[in-house]
Amino acid sequence: MDDRIAPIVFAMRQFNPMLTDEEVKMVTDQLVLKSYKKNDYFIREGQVPKEIGFCVKGAFRQFSRKQDKEVNCNFMLEYDFLVAYASMLRHEPSRYYIQALEDCE
Repeated sequence: MDDRIAPIVFAMRQFNPMLTDEEVKMVTDQLVLKSYKKNDYFIREGQVPKEIGFCVKGAFRQFSRKQDKEVNCNFMLEYDFLVAYASMLRHEPSRYYIQALEDCE
């Protein structure tokens, strides 16, 4: 197994210890490993989320813009999932941005 995938499998098993090896393989076979530079966006306000991310290294912030101010509402650190969850479930444009605070994987 790729060393970069091991933390994702660990997090999946923490979230659901009953996952079988076959179920884990189904998910990991679909993984696309990406890197983000500082200030890159995982998602922007108005985009419809199509994927779930996982932070192996680095940190992200989730924020919205209100009256020309950025309001942080969440931070995603190493071993955290990245997702605009409600928007993804409803197939609606996100109200949030998710941005890398440093170089991330």
